Amino acid sequence: MVVLGNGRRVLGHTGLGPASTRDPCIAWSVEFTEKAAGVSPEVTVVPGSYAGFFDASSQAAGALIGLLFVVIALKPGRIVGDRADPTSRRLAASSFTGLVNAFFVSLLALIPGHNIGIGAAIMAVLSLYHTLRLHLGYPGARHILVFVFSLLAYGAELFVAIAFMVHPHDRDLVTYLAFVLIGCFAVALSRAWQLMETTTANDLPAA
Repeated sequence: MVVLGNGRRVLGHTGLGPASTRDPCIAWSVEFTEKAAGVSPEVTVVPGSYAGFFDASSQAAGALIGLLFVVIALKPGRIVGDRADPTSRRLAASSFTGLVNAFFVSLLALIPGHNIGIGAAIMAVLSLYHTLRLHLGYPGARHILVFVFSLLAYGAELFVAIAFMVHPHDRDLVTYLAFVLIGCFAVALSRAWQLMETTTANDLPAA
């Protein structure tokens, strides 16, 4: 039995006890009655079932960012700096953008009660701006496919983020955001692979 703020009593499970004994229909009924009585129930923006995914995503992004720094540290003159190869520099920056995006969005998703839409929208806009700035001045057929996929991934992230701000408790949006993050990882890893190919080709002696 649940006692509401106005003294009314509603039959139902209180949510205490093992998860296996909770009745979702009763819990929804209690939540609906609380809303009708003017009592704001505690609603989780990101369901707990997604915590493991976002935790693993943030750890993977952090580890890959560390590996990217190691690669840059091993060959600093060829990837960063004034004398660095422009292609290698753009590929490293693009890979870094995707990984940082996935890292911060995953961390924001782990904050209890936080509306992830605001942070995801900021990261999406920054990623779109950085991607356009990196690649519009250097057109090339070799990288056009990944460039278009990058725009689609960050554009989808921006769309989901705006939808999150309008409907912060829509669980389907969390699933969409998870797939968008997978797309960000795909962009970052493809750029990292192209970076490895470029630096390896530059190391080969001329025939």
